[in-house]
Amino acid sequence: MPRKTDNQASPNANNTRDKLERPDHAQQKNPVRIFSSWLHDPVTQAVFKALNTNGFTTRVVGGAVRNALMGLPSTDIDFATTALPDEVTQLCSNAGIAFTPRASPTVR
Repeated sequence: MPRKTDNQASPNANNTRDKLERPDHAQQKNPVRIFSSWLHDPVTQAVFKALNTNGFTTRVVGGAVRNALMGLPSTDIDFATTALPDEVTQLCSNAGIAFTPRASPTVR
């Protein structure tokens, strides 16, 4: 029996791949909702309000999301935003939010 080479896909390869792909977020019928106390905290809401201006979007990412899904408390909250670092600095300053800029890691 001849052996398949890597470039010879099985007839069902595309079907399997299609089933594993997740739909676009906007197309999901039941997106996951998180209900945690930190999400409604006035400080968290102030960060969202400051960073979700001028067409930028902000999301909570990382451990806080994982812990919320597992029903565990979170000790810190990480935000990801479409704003560039200089824009984040300006937006936070405009909102009166104190922050400490961190240097980006250097790749060697």
